[in-house]
Amino acid sequence: MSNKVIFIGGIGKKKEFGGELTKNKYIITRLEELGKTVISVDTYQSRRKPWKLWKLPFVLLVYPKSTLILSSSLGNIYYIIKFLYYVRLKKNVIYWGIGGIFAERIKNGDFNKKYFNYLKAIFVEGDIMKDALFEIGIKNVVTMHNFKKIEYIPEKKYGSNEIIKFVFLSRILPVKGVDYIIEATKILNADGYSNKFIVDFYGRIEPSYKENFLNNVSSISNINYSGTLDLSINKDIDKLASYDIMLFPTYSKSEGFPGVVISAYISGLPIIASDWNLNKEFIIDKETGIIIPTHSIEILYKSMVDLIQNPEQIINMSKICQSKVREFDLNTIITDEFISSFKI
Repeated sequence: MSNKVIFIGGIGKKKEFGGELTKNKYIITRLEELGKTVISVDTYQSRRKPWKLWKLPFVLLVYPKSTLILSSSLGNIYYIIKFLYYVRLKKNVIYWGIGGIFAERIKNGDFNKKYFNYLKAIFVEGDIMKDALFEIGIKNVVTMHNFKKIEYIPEKKYGSNEIIKFVFLSRILPVKGVDYIIEATKILNADGYSNKFIVDFYGRIEPSYKENFLNNVSSISNINYSGTLDLSINKDIDKLASYDIMLFPTYSKSEGFPGVVISAYISGLPIIASDWNLNKEFIIDKETGIIIPTHSIEILYKSMVDLIQNPEQIINMSKICQSKVREFDLNTIITDEFISSFKI
């Protein structure tokens, strides 16, 4: 087993973050902690900047016995998997999947499943994805949950808020359910709850949606856009923990097991989330959150009302969230045993 690992995926610069970039930074750091020398090929923005991949053929040839890890959405690196299938340069190739529609795209004919049997292992973020791949004949699949490096868990202060504080933390665009939250808020306000709750939004606003979103925010008194949070620093984790409930009515096709779920659990925030992709696998209804039908503004509204009227429910769910979060710690998931199992 070689001590070197070739890692291909979106990494970005030190201060660049996002679902894939953050996850890949964690993987590389952890592999290095476990004694591996990681040779990385950064695919971030490589479709617009293809010259970023210039060293790929060289590292494949120079390190023939090293493990190769591909970690990106499948659309970004499918061509690499096809290339490896035909040239057979590597024996130990792992695809570390990101996102939640891998099986669906194979069923739809976007990807040919024959190329995936060549891989040593395919890591997916949940059992639902694994089962879907098994059903279409891809058997070399392992569930590898999403993770974060958990170094700080804030102490929650229960009962300190006179109003219920809802928070949204993700990219701000319609498919994340942002419009649904806005519509549910309008109904709540019309029903006389405007002085009983607020909704704060954090995240990067999609440029094409910015004007529409900010116009809505400015027209509703108890909705705020609060910029971004850097959850690598404790004061911003404390800021997130000052809220009561996270809202996540997503219907984004690429959604897998989003890191924002782990961030919510660290901060003791139960999640009102749509029954979409892997959400119901990691958010336990009535224990760590509330699962609602996808696209249902009515049930989102009713769930928010229920928590506004019965805030004592929040405390128990919050405690369960923080008790579970160590399951998703980077060091719990990527261990020496894990490295040995897959001959990395």
